[in-house]
Amino acid sequence: GEVGATSSGTLQISLLVEPSVRISALQDIAISTAAGADQRAESPACIYAHPGGRYQLSLGGSGPDQAFELHSGANQLRYQVHYDDGHGTLSAAPGMPLLGLQGADPTSANCDTTGHNGRVIVEVAEPRQQDTPAGLYTGTLTLMIAPD
Repeated sequence: GEVGATSSGTLQISLLVEPSVRISALQDIAISTAAGADQRAESPACIYAHPGGRYQLSLGGSGPDQAFELHSGANQLRYQVHYDDGHGTLSAAPGMPLLGLQGADPTSANCDTTGHNGRVIVEVAEPRQQDTPAGLYTGTLTLMIAPD
């Protein structure tokens, strides 16, 4: 501004709003066994993605190279993972992102607007159960989301 009875100036204001995501409401999965059938169980998920509700998801198991494996001592049992974002179910591969997912809550990090908006589905194929020694098989499945 110039010197005088009043003076004015201008400045620029900028604010970068970074995309943000959150996953919550996951529940541990217990798979029952029944002879002669594939076994499936699932967990709900609350996915928040701001802005826009779009996200990507990567899944990794507790086996080598993030393999989807359960262990009982030295014995292992592979399983499959599927994910449903409410717009269709996709098969997951360890460490490979599922892109273009949608339907996440863009306004509430607790899914107050949408409720649970995702499902993680774990499946153990029946032939693998028949060839597997008896025991309690456990493992960990890690889900990582990112903006898309």
